[in-house]
Amino acid sequence: MSAELPVNNPGLNYIYTDRRASHQKPPGSHRRLEVTKKVADIAVQAVAKVTGQLSDCLLKCVEMMAQHHQPAAEMTQRIDTARAANADVQKIKELLSDIFLSNQRQPEALQAEGMAINQLLPTVKDHRAEIAQLQQHATEVEGYLALQAARWVGGQLVREETVSRKAPKNPATRRQSVHTSLEEDGEGSGQVYLFWL
Repeated sequence: MSAELPVNNPGLNYIYTDRRASHQKPPGSHRRLEVTKKVADIAVQAVAKVTGQLSDCLLKCVEMMAQHHQPAAEMTQRIDTARAANADVQKIKELLSDIFLSNQRQPEALQAEGMAINQLLPTVKDHRAEIAQLQQHATEVEGYLALQAARWVGGQLVREETVSRKAPKNPATRRQSVHTSLEEDGEGSGQVYLFWL
């Protein structure tokens, strides 16, 4: 049963007023609480909205980075391949340059060798002339020795040589008169007298 204020009794009103005031909050505090709650709700909603947008942006950025990561990796691989190919090309250029320099130096070397050969040619010719002279001298010495070893037979100058009876006949550059003196048994080798005509 609710108590009511006495009618036309101002002296007792303060008792009921104090009791009600002790159990009830002031009207201004209640309004402030409601305003605070509303502001907090609005702030939470705004933060949630902004956070959601940021989350969406971050997710989109991550997706875009993931999408661009594979082409970037492929591009990096292509760059590495191009660098390796460039290194190979540089090596080929160096090799071709070495070959070119070698080809340029080869005629110079051949020219130097040709000059050396030309310088040796007179010496070779001189040696050939000396060799021909030595051959001629040897022939003359051989003839002289043959004359020294020869003896006169029947008024002719002959030289004794031991030859085989079965030796084949060779064509002579000079005419020869051959007389054979056989041994007693008539076989084997004998003394052949060569008459130089």
